[in-house]
Amino acid sequence: MIELSAVEQLRGGYLHQSSNHNINLPIGSTMSMVTRDLASFKSLEKRPDNKNYNSSFEVSGLSMMREPLDSKVFESKLIDPLKKGRASMKQRYRNEWNDILKAAAPFVYLRRTESLQSTKDLVKMTKKSFKCIKLHRNNFEIPTLSNYVNSGNIPFYLLDVGITLKKCTRSKNMALYLRDGRKGELFQYAQHIVSSSHRVNFKIKPGTRLAAYVGHTKEYIVTDDCGGDPRFPLGCGWKNSTSRPALCVPLVTPDTLELYGVLEFTKGMMDPPYTKRSVEACLNLVAAVSMSLQEDHESVITDRTGSLFDYLTQLIGIFFCEPLGLNRFFSELVVSARIALRAQTSVFYTLANIDDLGGIELNMFMESGKSERHRKKRWLSLRRSRTVAAKVVMTRQICSLGRRELLEHDYNVNIYRPVPCHSVLSVPIYFNQRVIGVVELLNKLDEEKFSKADEKLMERIQTFYDITLSAFVMKEDMKRLLARMEVTKNMLQFHMQPCPHEYEILHNTSLDIPREINTLYFQPTNYGTHELLILAKAIIKNVLGMRYLKLVNINKLLLMVAKTMPDHPFHNFAHCFSTFHIIAFIISQDKNFFTFSEKEDMLFTALCHGAEKKQMIQTTAESEAIVQTRKEWKTFNINETMIYIEIILKVCGVLPPTEEFEEYRIKLRNIQEIMIECYQKSYVQDGMELVERLMSAEFKWNHPVDRQRMLKTCMLVASYHIHYNHFIPSVSALLSLLDEMKREVMLLKQHDPNSKALEEIPFNVEENNRNLREIAKEQVAFLDSRVLPWVEILNTLFPTTSAIYFNCIDMKKSWEDLLTLKTEETWFPDVSTVLQDSDARDTVLKIVEALEESDRKDDSTGGISRVKRSHY
Repeated sequence: MIELSAVEQLRGGYLHQSSNHNINLPIGSTMSMVTRDLASFKSLEKRPDNKNYNSSFEVSGLSMMREPLDSKVFESKLIDPLKKGRASMKQRYRNEWNDILKAAAPFVYLRRTESLQSTKDLVKMTKKSFKCIKLHRNNFEIPTLSNYVNSGNIPFYLLDVGITLKKCTRSKNMALYLRDGRKGELFQYAQHIVSSSHRVNFKIKPGTRLAAYVGHTKEYIVTDDCGGDPRFPLGCGWKNSTSRPALCVPLVTPDTLELYGVLEFTKGMMDPPYTKRSVEACLNLVAAVSMSLQEDHESVITDRTGSLFDYLTQLIGIFFCEPLGLNRFFSELVVSARIALRAQTSVFYTLANIDDLGGIELNMFMESGKSERHRKKRWLSLRRSRTVAAKVVMTRQICSLGRRELLEHDYNVNIYRPVPCHSVLSVPIYFNQRVIGVVELLNKLDEEKFSKADEKLMERIQTFYDITLSAFVMKEDMKRLLARMEVTKNMLQFHMQPCPHEYEILHNTSLDIPREINTLYFQPTNYGTHELLILAKAIIKNVLGMRYLKLVNINKLLLMVAKTMPDHPFHNFAHCFSTFHIIAFIISQDKNFFTFSEKEDMLFTALCHGAEKKQMIQTTAESEAIVQTRKEWKTFNINETMIYIEIILKVCGVLPPTEEFEEYRIKLRNIQEIMIECYQKSYVQDGMELVERLMSAEFKWNHPVDRQRMLKTCMLVASYHIHYNHFIPSVSALLSLLDEMKREVMLLKQHDPNSKALEEIPFNVEENNRNLREIAKEQVAFLDSRVLPWVEILNTLFPTTSAIYFNCIDMKKSWEDLLTLKTEETWFPDVSTVLQDSDARDTVLKIVEALEESDRKDDSTGGISRVKRSHY
């Protein structure tokens, strides 16, 4: 069985159609063929390793009929006349058929349609079915499109095809006409024609010549008398000719039905007319060429689109990495679109402010030209101007107009002067479903107007505009958000060990502390330790079970215990507090991780692990431990803390006594991970309270109570800074603290006359003033380098908090006055002024740069010296 396949595939690989489907051509004929060279045919015929065949051979050639030929039709029309007819008919059919096969040889190959048993059946079937058809390499090869795509010389390809068809159809003359889309004309193309002034051209319209009529109707013409037909009275060719047979075929793209050119063939006056077989062979090959042109056009558009979007990708990288202006970014996109669509120039518009009459104005920017006037910016009103851009903004649709449409609708094209306007492609630009601008391309090169493919490409660029603008807005929002988050993070991420004096002065605790703690006096005896355990149990009942531990309250409690019993051999109260806090945090993470008795033992041991008692840890027995505490308080080592916690867990029976068990290592690893998480939460624990107060809708910025609370919180955050420069609020507060400690020491002296705690605090006035001067110098430096910049950032973000900034200035002034032994100060200003017209972004960036510079100086000089606390 012989069928004509419906697969077309040029050797260059540019054309692909599904099998078993005919290609509908606009000129009224059908085509069914497979494009393959003879080498492929021979390789398939001699392939020895084909053992499983799903189908028998199918020859794929050129269709001579409008329907596919079967075997009976083939034998009745070709083989029977060759056997039974006269010699002249045999010679005629043989010559015609051989000429057609010579032209079709590069496009023929064998295909299987029935299953065969063996290779012998394959050879037998081949000899039996195709013994009358001899396929040879033809002398006139039809070149593939791949030879011309890179060079872009498509007319030479069409010219070679025309010469081949001229010899196949035994024509005497052949002419190739190409369409000039801008002028709407056909011009004759030949190799010897070089200059455009030598071209023979005529309008595409009926009533003139044969090629013009075919180009107008886009249908092929076969006539025996081309000079006597009233449809084209001027005949064929570039000059009038006598009566002769003619065949004229249009080159029309299958998808868009766009005319590319016309092929015209003529014979001599005495030559026989064109047969049906020759016409159909010519139509099939021309259809293949038309589809190749369509593929070439699409491949060119794809290449241009790829190049365009590669450039746009580079442009978007430059736009997001460098401070490229939005108007400049628009202009770069417009220029790249103009290059991709082969337009003469480009324009883009942006929506301006509303004018006095309520109309919206458009700012017009033209691509830079030669004249100064060409580069000027123009303002257009949507309500009053008759421009294409105004119509696009109102209709929100892409508009492609030629010169005829521009004249019919009386559009204003004078705005494009000095550039003459022949065609316009206007595209609206959307952002958040709102038109914000218009892009226009002027004067399509070598075309009458912009095509549908150009409009589709501009739709993709329109989507690119929308995505880019959305990304730009997101980028700016993220930049502001990240700047604010960075400022907030740098304000809140401070060290977890606070200065106890700020907690004692600035915070009022909500935890009920027993009154006995102020008068309780511990000696290194069992009775004192027992009382401490009872007190610890009361504290744990209030603390345990809460989701987040109140760090301030526990630290204040430990501070009061430390001040009440300075001679007690607790090795380090700050470290004792840290261990207790971490243990409590580990317990609160997983309720089933430890038993209830283990939790109690861990908390008791953590709080009292420095007491002198059996089954507890005693790291030091110095009587002046509180002095050593102040030195160790400023440093904190996670590894050292982990060692203390490990010892506590071993004493309490939580961990096995040896490290050989896997359970020991697993528990210790989990505890270490929880401990690191506890550190991270402690950094921002009190800072989150500041953020909540700032963001609270109930916060009253001008209320004195809220201002005072804000001041206290801000000072507390400043004291948490990573450089451990603890902030002392004021001179008067420091003096009152010294008086309070003096009274407590005197009370301790009455209970224990032999105590050495009295020697720790200098009661001499000159010595006291000298120590205060040293503290004042460090506090002034700390205010300048740390506190004031952060408070200024807070004031820049929230201008209504200017009172805090002025309070810090007053505080700095009070410390400076202390250098001259002046102890009086003004804490709150009488009148609160608000910072006006503050540029938040620029100010914050300047402050951050100053802080980075300060950090570099601190790293180079070793940082600001820490506050001496030996006089406490």
